[in-house]
Amino acid sequence: MVSSRSFHSLESLSLADRVLFNQFSRGPSDVIPYHVVHHAFESIAAAHPDVTAVRHYDGTTITYRELNRRANILANELRGTHGLRKGDRVVLVYSRCIEMVVFILAVLKAGGQYVPLDGGIIPEDTLGYDIADSGAPVVLCLPKFREKVLRSIPDDRRDVVRVVDLDANSWLWKHGNAGHPGVIVKPEDGAYVIYTSGTTGRPKGVDVRHEGVTNTLLAEPSKLGIRVGKNVAQQLNVGFDMCAWEILGTMMNGGTLHIRGSGNDLWTDCLQRVDTVIATPSVVLKHIPKREDFPNIRTIAVGGEPCPLALAEQWAPYIKFWNVCGPTEISILNTAHLHKPGKTLSIGKPNPNTNVYVLDENENPVPIGQPGVMWAGGPGVSRGYLNLPELTSQRYKLDKFTQDGRMMFNTGDLARWLEDGSLEPLGRKDDQVKISGFRVELDGVSRAIEKHSAVTKGCALKIEDRLWGFYSAAAPIDEAELKTIVGEGQPFYAVPTVWKYLPVIELTPNGKVDKRVLRDIAGGATPSPPLPPISTSMSTPQTGSSASSIRTEVASPTKSESGCTLVDSRNFTVIPSHGSDPDLEKTAAFVEEEAEKQEDYELPSKNGFHGWRWIRHRGLNAYRKLFGVIFLANLATFVFLLWDARENNFSLPLNHLATAVAANLLGAVLLRQDYVVNFIFWLCSRVPTSVPLAIRRHFARVYHNGGVHSGCAVSATVWWVIFTGAATGNFLASNPLHSVSLITLVLTYLILLLLLAILVMAYPSIRGKMHDQFEWTHRFAGWSALALVWAHVVATA
Repeated sequence: MVSSRSFHSLESLSLADRVLFNQFSRGPSDVIPYHVVHHAFESIAAAHPDVTAVRHYDGTTITYRELNRRANILANELRGTHGLRKGDRVVLVYSRCIEMVVFILAVLKAGGQYVPLDGGIIPEDTLGYDIADSGAPVVLCLPKFREKVLRSIPDDRRDVVRVVDLDANSWLWKHGNAGHPGVIVKPEDGAYVIYTSGTTGRPKGVDVRHEGVTNTLLAEPSKLGIRVGKNVAQQLNVGFDMCAWEILGTMMNGGTLHIRGSGNDLWTDCLQRVDTVIATPSVVLKHIPKREDFPNIRTIAVGGEPCPLALAEQWAPYIKFWNVCGPTEISILNTAHLHKPGKTLSIGKPNPNTNVYVLDENENPVPIGQPGVMWAGGPGVSRGYLNLPELTSQRYKLDKFTQDGRMMFNTGDLARWLEDGSLEPLGRKDDQVKISGFRVELDGVSRAIEKHSAVTKGCALKIEDRLWGFYSAAAPIDEAELKTIVGEGQPFYAVPTVWKYLPVIELTPNGKVDKRVLRDIAGGATPSPPLPPISTSMSTPQTGSSASSIRTEVASPTKSESGCTLVDSRNFTVIPSHGSDPDLEKTAAFVEEEAEKQEDYELPSKNGFHGWRWIRHRGLNAYRKLFGVIFLANLATFVFLLWDARENNFSLPLNHLATAVAANLLGAVLLRQDYVVNFIFWLCSRVPTSVPLAIRRHFARVYHNGGVHSGCAVSATVWWVIFTGAATGNFLASNPLHSVSLITLVLTYLILLLLLAILVMAYPSIRGKMHDQFEWTHRFAGWSALALVWAHVVATA
């Protein structure tokens, strides 16, 4: 919730633009049931212990009960044996396996913050840097990566870093302490750190909070409808922040996570078992080539790189196809667009409880429809960069529009507002780009190139979706040497795949590298062929020179991208090309998997009696049932009071009416207090499994408790309308038995106006258009009405 002073600094906008800025920039308000990641997981484990939590491609599975037990065991082991304290970071070095999920949950339960790294592809130099930079006292890894970890630990950290290796057969799972660790974790505590390519030539760690993750993944649309019975694919790189979406989004909402293998047949086996896929567009294009082969898939969310309009158009008629945006710094994503066939493909509107501002270089709002830089606000904004206070202060600033003490983050993305309040991405302001879904800082790669002793000047550019490395030197350098040098300080995806030697790199009059000239040179060296339409088969891999270990040619939008999937409406194909450098075989294999392709599938049309469907899903949903229960309870009370007053000509005592109003208002207010909501969720998640499922499933719908809040508020208003009518009648009749003063009558009508204002502003269509006014009215009028009613009750007692 924000204060009534929100959006105060809008002098640069016209009156009409101020209204639209106020409306567009704020996502809808939503109540998040949990604010700590593993609390949400534990509620699922308690309510559905026997549901399969994870399925490995080899057929091995684990239930929520066993997953929770193992996570408790490992958390106690980390704290008791290895001295892990609350707030400590734990570097996780693993590959895809069930233990990966155990490691993550165990670190969170122990009060720690996990740092995920793919042990199979991370260079030892980068691993050592991440261990040192994170300050992690413990490295938790699979046994096969133990030696690599030991070689990577910097000399000055060897005496303070403990290396713990565990696998599925560890003795710990049978003999460890499975009791709950009991560590108190707060929403503002760190959940994980994701390392991204940095401008200094070294990766930078993004410090993400629990509250940011839960706000993103426990509310739609980011929740993607995941619940018990839903199957979600885990296919992305384990060090990618979208992998956290796959894993934590599934574990916090009760789905089953399906972990894929490496071969194409294992990709297919995994994807044919799931109904929800989170991926980059390239992965969808390559590994889901024909819709008829995957009729099971019902939801796809793409992010991390440009989404071709053709891809969205082919899927949207048959499934829910989401195009999302958001850098790591704002906890995975903060805007999402559910694409409809024939409509504009955008990155959508702000997610619940988040803010998005389009600002100029002075951080003031630009007119609606004009391009500017996107800033993101709300609970999803992370805590900053590890050990980089200067960069953090540049990119993170206090949100001057809400004045609630939260920060807003400069995403570096250029965008503009469309007429419907969605955002159109326009590229990036800086030199941060995406390569195969991974973020790469071009300046960082350029500095890494210049680390070669023979290089006098280096520059990295993204051209036609390939990462080019330009360098000047006295003579051409062996490309294998350059790849090795860059790979020592950069992740595999940030190693240029195309190299160009130049005796001299031209500069602009300002002394900077003339990138326009470099792009012209690249264009002359590799003219782009016409782009064919999406085909049903991949181009045959061609063996090329060592200049490129893999080439992926995908038509792209202008300039560069961030976490947003920018729009590209052109047709395209993928041309993988393998070089001969054995040092980057893993790089080539992985990037090739991030390619493309597509076809058609048509789901059967829905049928059935739509009238009954409306009654079930709209008229009789849990929210309206709870609303109805409260309203009927009040109606029964009214009938009872009316019957009790039959001897007095059915004249109801005013104090009884006022008491009924106060009781309902108190209930409405309490149902919006965190400690009450958390207690209700805690209570409902602890229904014994011995209780019949028919009963337990009703407790599982506790998230619909807003119906009680609304029922109490509406009932209170109805009671007060009756009270006002009775008080007015007594005042006009000068009834000596029920005397009403003029001051009391004025107070009565004031309360009635406050209650009616709350109901009117809460009406969905009005609330959506006047969100800030609704928030202000709800807060001010709600508390004021409650206080005035109690004062009225005391005065008339």
